[in-house]
Amino acid sequence: ILGIVGLVLVGWWRLSARLTGTVQGPAGMSMVFLFLVLFIGVERVALFLATAVARNSIGPIMSDLDVYLWALPHAAGAVTVFMLVGMQPAILFSLCIALVSSVMLGGDFSVFVYALASGLTGALASQHFKQRAAFTRVGATVGLVNVAVLLVLHLWQGWSAPIQTVAASAVAAF
Repeated sequence: ILGIVGLVLVGWWRLSARLTGTVQGPAGMSMVFLFLVLFIGVERVALFLATAVARNSIGPIMSDLDVYLWALPHAAGAVTVFMLVGMQPAILFSLCIALVSSVMLGGDFSVFVYALASGLTGALASQHFKQRAAFTRVGATVGLVNVAVLLVLHLWQGWSAPIQTVAASAVAAF
């Protein structure tokens, strides 16, 4: 995963230089690296907690790990990067964290799509709300988009899961 983070940083540095016309110095790259490492750590901790809850739950629906994977905080990093750095880095951060999350969770394309949609929604919704009280509206917007993407992905995969599992996943995604 650290190799992927390194490749992402090199790509980010070159893309940032191409988009803005200036090359970010070591301080800008250090901030990007720290955010990536921080939110990859947050995703790993959330994955550990989801696994622990699934293993200790009773019943076929609540003991399924796939129900809890939709609750991973993919949008948290993008919102933080937007608030501290700006929109362009937040969009690139969403792409990078979606790639890393997808690899971390087994290379599933649906995880990539879900994480990317969640991160982009968080960054774009944060753009419209500048007050602290508006974070609830950003969270609600991200939650609604997460549920919609979850349903679209289940339809795309042929709706192989029982409706109870999809409902529990939708609750976790919101």
